[in-house]
Amino acid sequence: MNVSTDEIAAEITDEIAAEIYLSHPLRPHGNIRSILSLTTLHTLNVLIHDSALVACTYNKTTGLTPILSTPVFGRILSACILRSASRSILSKPTLSRRTIHGSTSADSCRKNPNLSLITKNRIRNSLNDLILCTSDSGFLSGIALCHSFTGYSFECIFQHKIAPPGTSYTQLGHIVVSDPLASCIAVAAFHNRITVFPINSFSEDKGVPLFYSQQDIVLPKPNSNILHMAFLNMPPEFPHIINLVVVVLVNREVEILLYEWNQLNGVISNFTQFVPYATGKEAVPLHLVSLPNLPTYFLIITESELLLLSSIDMKHFSRTPRRQHIPGPFHSKEIRQDLEAIVSSVQVLESNTSDYEHLYITSDQGHIMYLRIARAQLTIHVVHVGEKRRPISLMKSLPSSDNEHSLILFGSFCNGEIIHINAKSLCILGNEPISNDWNAGPTLDFCLADTLGNNTDTLYMTAGAAPLGYIQEIRHGVGVLIDDTTKQFDGAIKLWGLRTSCEDTVDSLLVASFVASTRIMYMQDDEFEDISDISGFTIDVATLNTAACFVSGYFIQVHLHGIIIARPLLDKTINNNTCTANWSPPNDHKVGFSAFYQDCVLLTLTGENSLMLLKVIIQENSNVQIESISSISLDIEPSSQYYSTPINVPHSICIIKSKEISSRSNALISKPHLLIGIRDGALLDFTLDFENDQINFMPPVILQLGDCPLDLVYSHHTDPLDRYVLGVTNQTWQLSVSPIGGIRISQLLHKPILHAARFLYDADVDTGFLFLTSDTLSFVKVDPESGYHIRNINMGDTPRRILVDPVTKLLVVAGSSQGDADEILTTVKVMNPDTGQVYATERLAANETIHSLIVWHVKPTKRYICMGTRIHATSGRVLVFGLKPATKNKHIKFTLMGQYTLNGPVLALCTFVNSYLLASAGSTLYQLKIEAVHRTITAGASIDINSIITRIHALKTQIFIANTQDSISVYKFDIATKAFAFIKSDVTSRVGSECFPLDDSLVIGTDRHGNIYGLDTNQGEDSDTHESTDSQSMQTGFEFHILDIVLQLKPGSMKHRLQQITSATAAEHTSFTDDRMISELDTLDKGWWSNNGTALSKPMQKLYHVSTAENVSISNEVIEQRVHGGQVIYGATLSGGLIAMLRLRSDVYIALEILQNVLAEFEQTRPLLGNDFKTFRSGSGELKKCIDGQFVSQFLLLSDEIAQEVMHQWTCKRQKHPYVLNQSGVMAMSMNTTKMSHILKWLEYMCI
Repeated sequence: MNVSTDEIAAEITDEIAAEIYLSHPLRPHGNIRSILSLTTLHTLNVLIHDSALVACTYNKTTGLTPILSTPVFGRILSACILRSASRSILSKPTLSRRTIHGSTSADSCRKNPNLSLITKNRIRNSLNDLILCTSDSGFLSGIALCHSFTGYSFECIFQHKIAPPGTSYTQLGHIVVSDPLASCIAVAAFHNRITVFPINSFSEDKGVPLFYSQQDIVLPKPNSNILHMAFLNMPPEFPHIINLVVVVLVNREVEILLYEWNQLNGVISNFTQFVPYATGKEAVPLHLVSLPNLPTYFLIITESELLLLSSIDMKHFSRTPRRQHIPGPFHSKEIRQDLEAIVSSVQVLESNTSDYEHLYITSDQGHIMYLRIARAQLTIHVVHVGEKRRPISLMKSLPSSDNEHSLILFGSFCNGEIIHINAKSLCILGNEPISNDWNAGPTLDFCLADTLGNNTDTLYMTAGAAPLGYIQEIRHGVGVLIDDTTKQFDGAIKLWGLRTSCEDTVDSLLVASFVASTRIMYMQDDEFEDISDISGFTIDVATLNTAACFVSGYFIQVHLHGIIIARPLLDKTINNNTCTANWSPPNDHKVGFSAFYQDCVLLTLTGENSLMLLKVIIQENSNVQIESISSISLDIEPSSQYYSTPINVPHSICIIKSKEISSRSNALISKPHLLIGIRDGALLDFTLDFENDQINFMPPVILQLGDCPLDLVYSHHTDPLDRYVLGVTNQTWQLSVSPIGGIRISQLLHKPILHAARFLYDADVDTGFLFLTSDTLSFVKVDPESGYHIRNINMGDTPRRILVDPVTKLLVVAGSSQGDADEILTTVKVMNPDTGQVYATERLAANETIHSLIVWHVKPTKRYICMGTRIHATSGRVLVFGLKPATKNKHIKFTLMGQYTLNGPVLALCTFVNSYLLASAGSTLYQLKIEAVHRTITAGASIDINSIITRIHALKTQIFIANTQDSISVYKFDIATKAFAFIKSDVTSRVGSECFPLDDSLVIGTDRHGNIYGLDTNQGEDSDTHESTDSQSMQTGFEFHILDIVLQLKPGSMKHRLQQITSATAAEHTSFTDDRMISELDTLDKGWWSNNGTALSKPMQKLYHVSTAENVSISNEVIEQRVHGGQVIYGATLSGGLIAMLRLRSDVYIALEILQNVLAEFEQTRPLLGNDFKTFRSGSGELKKCIDGQFVSQFLLLSDEIAQEVMHQWTCKRQKHPYVLNQSGVMAMSMNTTKMSHILKWLEYMCI
């Protein structure tokens, strides 16, 4: 049967892809479960997240810095370290015995000939500490942090099957521990079971632990829940005796179990289980700690006491185990007010002596205690360290000395810190804050708004808990650091920074041009001195251009009436001539444009339409001459910014180029770009191709960067081809060569400026600039590239709901805190997002909390701030506030306009047609309206949907409801009958959290199990009979799982996508072919909504004529214009992460779907801990029509050899794909590693 390409394309027009990328530094991998230290690679720390491993290093200059983050695409259950320093005492194995070991990744190096040399070298050099992990894959995995010349990487050294995939309280994996001598590994289930793996030896090439057998342990009492487990440190004279301590909970009683055995050559003998020791019902064990300097001893820390026990005492039944009671560390007389504090973390310090054991203990309330246990007397000395600090969730010690202890303290829903403690006096010497990027949750709400007015959104997230709650402001762009400001240059129109000598590393002269004058400032000892009168410059005219001459100390000034060669009198003790030479144009013509190259000056003259080349001659006797070399007549009159000229003429010009070319980069990236700034704010980008000493101009790309003349400013004095340039119009941009070709254009996170000039004032940095605004001159440093920038706005209370008022651009934040009588206090604040200043505050009744906060659009010109509250289980209120902006004589007014009480908590609100408001009260949906005159809220129609409503959205007259039973239900409001009517609901029952309708055919939902899905809201039709099916059911269009809960989804765009105008000449280059590569200006997504295509502004509706190359003209024919505002859907996770979703074109989806399937089966790219990728992303549903951007981006990290093998398998699967006949778009190209890399880099850059 012949099937046309159009028919196939018609079947796959609704592919939807969720690109989930690392949103650094928003902690997208869940909570930090533990911290492990690796001693073999410069003492690195590895943070064990719920679904990722993050390696970080520390120094006092840069703080705690992540160097590697690797998602595992699974849930990590437990992790510990298998030390390499302890392996040397093991006896040699008996080679005749059969060994058992995990071989999933270990044997692949020897068997797989396609394994890259780098990977082999990493594994061969990985005989260091191993991270032992258990996960829901059912494997015990050994992970090594390897280092090579390409950087760090986590490599799976071995995997051993211990349980079926998934999680169950009876399956092994709940806890994994290793023996201090690296001779044994124990894995426990939560219920009743433990398995011990004695290690016989380690393979010489890869360090794989080899097991002869395993010892299964069934706890003596049924229904025993294992809380903690640890191997004890044994005396050096008994290296082959193993002690394992297990803390269990049996029928609400805590018991301590001790197991002992001999182990030699990996064989267990004399296995003994001793009589359990019961601690009683009153104490809940929180931590079990083995003491390295006290062999056979261990600590059990409960809610109220420390228990010091020895395995020797437990083995002798006639002796009472040594149990030493002390006051609990957080219940002593000094801090009796914190009776509810519990131990959150325990850390044993490494010590050079064995006489004492040193420990630190922290509480969840912010206390720090120091413990010293004397080995001889077994006495415990407890000291409270410093004042109460912010809540602490985890602690890890850094390498310490005899005089100083350093601790990493991760905050509990707040910023952490690194503290340094005097080891003698136990006084805190200092602290360094840790960004809350490590622990940003809980995120209960977020919003996006274009607060800067630059067509990009700023994201605001709630984070933290009282009393340290805060709002995170996240913006994407190029960071700008302002070092200093001055008001001296008010009215300046152009600036230049100059060096007095070629050997200087910084600029020292500042030339400022005004409308009718020029000022010259000399910087010395960080102070400016006005040397205009002794500069030799003509100061009573505006300067058009200036530069340093090729001879140190001489400068060129170009103004309307000529050229000056000046030698400023910087050393006032030397009497020299400051003005050494000048030149005037013939026939009283005026100077237009000018440019400098070595000893030549190229300038244009107005009046006779000529281009002149001058040469500057500076002799050793300081004789200076300016000679005319040649003159060329032009057909048109050149113009400059000081003349009234058409807006479509060039205003500035520069050339940039990138030297960072990888083997998988497009060859066009190495070609220079000619950038031309136009007076109307447009940018012309020509890619230059040099062949046979001739310049070939490729068709230009035209981008509208603003409405004012576009000024291009180099960022570096000596090597501009390896830097970026700034584009200054009514917005400021950073222009650089993109890694995938073309020009990358990023916005600067700075208010609009009038002019910028490079001015390197700090020898320790590469670039520096002067930014001139209407009244201020700023000395700034600019980041080399764009990124995400996070700023915290302190809130104090726990922020629960947030929005940005569209009129005032102010934040409205609802937060809660705990009062003195344990009641909940809720406060609504109106805040300035830039300064954090609170303009207005409203307090609610005690124990009343806010669950919904929206803008109620009553009329196109009128809106209210509306809140839904919970008073108790059967009551809630709808509160309506008016927010008026400040005027000249009045402050911000935030006034309660009306309220209405409903019979249940108001969890959801939504604006509806005809100025109505939809509100939920438990399982009932209400229609409300506010009366304009008396501002009385009245209720109209209502309906009980028999399930708790969690979210409401309206699209025209349709109402989408997320609820806890039917996932998403759709209702409509009949205007005639004034009643709600049910339309359809999700065919699958889920606990819904969000329902976000995109159009009449698609609604996106989330549930409380971490699933995100899209439902088809169109009426169903049988594909065979073409008859309508059950129209009351919505089928799943796409679905995926993220291991975290997403409470809300919001549309927006945190990255600016510019309008691209493509000429008719360049139309043939817009389609994807084998000869054309993908660039950042292409469009690989099709958007969640259709683009209406707004009309071009009048400055854009004109003709461009460029005579720099033959047959290159730019007409007013617009081939493609697309504005992508709001084409990304963001979701904030409860733990503080961020996901983003793009809707892909069908051809791009097919290409990435094939790649995803290949990588899921490929040895070097499948999940690190042995999980099945599709199973992990399916969750409780089914992975459907989704591309995991974080997973497929692994392709960019592969060596060229491995990437080529992946593409070979991709080509094989492509031939078998159901849609192989679809040869449109990227599928029409002959795909290779370079083209696939460009697709992934485009998505990686655009999605989040």
